[in-house]
Amino acid sequence: MKWTLITGGAIRLGAEIARELAKSGYNIVIHFNKSKTPAQKLKNDIKKIGVHCEIISGDFNSSSSVQDFLNRYDFDTENLIHNMGNFLIEGPLETSIDNWENLFQTNLFAPVQITKELVPQIIKHKGRIVTIGVTGINTARADIKSTAYTQTKTSLLGFTKALAVELAPRGVTVNMVSPGQLDNSIDLKDPSKLPMKRAGKTRDVARMIKFLLEPESNYITGQNIEVAGALRL
Repeated sequence: MKWTLITGGAIRLGAEIARELAKSGYNIVIHFNKSKTPAQKLKNDIKKIGVHCEIISGDFNSSSSVQDFLNRYDFDTENLIHNMGNFLIEGPLETSIDNWENLFQTNLFAPVQITKELVPQIIKHKGRIVTIGVTGINTARADIKSTAYTQTKTSLLGFTKALAVELAPRGVTVNMVSPGQLDNSIDLKDPSKLPMKRAGKTRDVARMIKFLLEPESNYITGQNIEVAGALRL
């Protein structure tokens, strides 16, 4: 049986991705850290759709805890969605060294470690890898609002592109999907000031990921696709 792993898949955007892919027939593995109750509820909801769904806990705050997760992970993986990521609203000098390190661990190093472990299975199935970025990182620009977070996503984009080139001969596509301001964004203030006068929905992002997993999308790789309603252009 082939599975699609969604890290941080129990709540918010991750849960929407899980539901959207389940409706298209994908068997889902939901990773969670502390959100066990929402993960279990989501599992039950997804199974009612008619596909298989399992949940697995994992702390991504250190390489050893990521390895513990991988030691317990026992699913034949076709697709990998790196949705898990921590967010921080702080400027460059305001952010402590510990927070810089923690953000890079969860937002970059953990996805790299998990990918390296699971990529043989994904190659076997000619599957898909999708990372979650943030809008505005296609061009170099200053971000003094959430500096460390943006830098982790910029680095993740570099990894995404390099991996896309490396895996292209093996039939695996690797892309990033970057949301803008969503209606559940932590830092959303006045949606009427956004270019489209409204925030996006988590389903907008989930549907783009579903599109990238479709067989007909097998020539799209190494891209950062912004779902942002013209934000930060």
